[in-house]
Amino acid sequence: MQDILSVALRALSFVFLLQAAGVALFVTILGRLLAGARGAIGRLGRWSALLGLVCVVGHYALEAARMAGETIIETNRMDNKHTAWLKDVVARGGWPKASDVGATGRHGL
Repeated sequence: MQDILSVALRALSFVFLLQAAGVALFVTILGRLLAGARGAIGRLGRWSALLGLVCVVGHYALEAARMAGETIIETNRMDNKHTAWLKDVVARGGWPKASDVGATGRHGL
């Protein structure tokens, strides 16, 4: 899910930032001819830049979650496997005694 959201935010950031850059170029080149519309076009450019910035920040906020996704899944899988093994050991013989695993091993489980 976070992959889809991250890609969507990245795509939207390109759309908004390219729109803002296009508005800036448009106003720079044709600014003299835009008498009444210059303010509205400028607002469009500022809003596009702001929305693009929000999308970029959202994309980078999701990047850590995307990168850690597989690691978290693998860690949970290994934890579940080790928990099941330990429950089996305890069910068969009770909690291991120091004589079974050594003085430091008893606390390492």
